[in-house]
Amino acid sequence: MLSSDDDYTVIDLSYASGAFGVLLGQVDYDDSDVEWKRVELSYSAEIGGADATATYGRTFDAEVGGADQTSFASDYLVLSLSKSFDL
Repeated sequence: MLSSDDDYTVIDLSYASGAFGVLLGQVDYDDSDVEWKRVELSYSAEIGGADATATYGRTFDAEVGGADQTSFASDYLVLSLSKSFDL
């Protein structure tokens, strides 16, 4: 659990062109000597007047106390559909 006293660094580099996007990032918790990297690929489109986004992400190169943690790697897929209305 994070508290206001925790020391951590998050670095993200992202690029978007049209409907496609990519993000490369690194998270480093200094106090607990834990770090990992992540990549996200996304695509956005309008479907039937609604905004749809699909994002695939993966964490990799995890280390705890300087030791590799291959079990930490994970994949995720986020699907989002939203519609805005004027009142």
